[in-house]
Amino acid sequence: MNGGSVSAIGTKERHEKIVVRFFAGNNKFTVYKTNNYQKALSKANQLAQLLDVEIYDAIKN
Repeated sequence: MNGGSVSAIGTKERHEKIVVRFFAGNNKFTVYKTNNYQKALSKANQLAQLLDVEIYDAIKN
């Protein structure tokens, strides 16, 4: 795992869109938004593999 960075997939609090975000410490950065869970999951998996980070799926948890 790369320096504590985590990729997360979940919904935005005020919107129905599914987002892929990266977290490092108290910072977060949204890298992808969609209405389609499968597209978001695919993108999150690709980015996680490329950047060697763990995925936290907030939709399933």
